Amino acid sequence: MIAGTSRVHPRSIRQGALLVLLVVVGCNITINKGGDDDDDDDWGDGTPTTDPASPFDGGGAGGSDNTGPQATITSHSDGDHILEGHVVSFMGSVSDDEDVSTDLQVRWLSDERVLCEATSPSADNFTTCEATLWDSGDITLEVTDTDGASTTESITLGVVATEAPSVAILYPSSDSIYYADQPISFSAVVSDAEDEPADLSVTWGSSNDGELVLDATPASDGSIFSTTYLSEGEHALTLTATDSTGKTGMDSVVISVGPENHAPSCTIVSPTNGDVFAEDTLVEFVGLISDPDVPASMLEVTWSSDREGLLSSTSPSSDGDVHFVTTDLSAGTHSIVLQANDELGATCNDTVTIRLESDDEG
Repeated sequence: MIAGTSRVHPRSIRQGALLVLLVVVGCNITINKGGDDDDDDDWGDGTPTTDPASPFDGGGAGGSDNTGPQATITSHSDGDHILEGHVVSFMGSVSDDEDVSTDLQVRWLSDERVLCEATSPSADNFTTCEATLWDSGDITLEVTDTDGASTTESITLGVVATEAPSVAILYPSSDSIYYADQPISFSAVVSDAEDEPADLSVTWGSSNDGELVLDATPASDGSIFSTTYLSEGEHALTLTATDSTGKTGMDSVVISVGPENHAPSCTIVSPTNGDVFAEDTLVEFVGLISDPDVPASMLEVTWSSDREGLLSSTSPSSDGDVHFVTTDLSAGTHSIVLQANDELGATCNDTVTIRLESDDEG
């Protein structure tokens, strides 16, 4: 050994170099500063003693620097409100620093209920879910990466109760008369607070004939019109409208459908065929009207002359009696016609011929 110098142990040199390296890389390697010769911590054998969490030993949490995925709900904000029973499109964005988006798994939940099962987002990190909610609660977007790390974002949504459709039958009406051989008009108005009339599902039904084959598609103003035939008998008719949430509105009416319509019958009681009257004489006309389907008072009755035209227009009594008097018939022969029309336009008539003579003829 040279005079004036001291001998540096090789172990000290190695330890000093390692300390410099640790400062640079920021690792937690523990140096045994003791002097024993244990093989486990003896720097002289070339094997350092490391912290269990050190990246150099390949174990522990420090061995994987996974930051976990990110999730953001973009379609709604916390506190938003949606309509009860309506289909809602939820949208979100997910990402991960270590995985491509298509390797992630995404689920949508409402509280504990799964709205959309696990699936991969799109290549541009977006995810969607269509679902129907009936109660207020939390909506959660959950994303899981390939290491099993999961992240969630949740918002609270309020659900607003919706109204059932409104339905009103205009006709048929219970106070009208209908026939099995005549088309019956069906008219109604429907509306809904949330849905357009054209989006409603509308059906007519009969207690006798079942569901009726009618065009029940509402117009833009909610009006419905169609015609069909019904069988003879009493019918409880219902009109049902169903909205997009499944809620229904209904109106009903009971009508009676008679057999085939029959024409009325007409008889001139007075004057009789061939009667002769002096000109300017008061002539009384009497008739009898009946109808097998409707009261006689519902019929329209006219008296007319081929010389004078319309003489009288009136309605019979409930017994079918009809009459009028006149002094306005001119001299000559008159063909007098009694005619009755029912509500469908079916008619009957009876005719007599009378003569009015002038004073010169007398």
